Amino acid sequence: MNLICKNCGKTKDSSKFSQHKGCKSGFDISRYKLCKKSALDYSKVSIEKRMYHRAKSRDKSKNIEFDLEFDDIVIPEIWRNINSF
Repeated sequence: MNLICKNCGKTKDSSKFSQHKGCKSGFDISRYKLCKKSALDYSKVSIEKRMYHRAKSRDKSKNIEFDLEFDDIVIPEIWRNINSF
């Protein structure tokens, strides 16, 4: 079955789309897999934000209550200078 990506307008095979039970077609047609992948450029996301979301996801998967605030994450300046290359 061919589906049209709402993001780029290209027609792709259904295997290129993620499955989604809530959609009529059974696939998430908002963006096909490569459109989603290109939208996620983690090099532009701060390390604090990545750490926060990873911890939140990990706690959710382990059924642990998540009570960390984004402001609780502090990266020392010396670490930033070492890893800025």
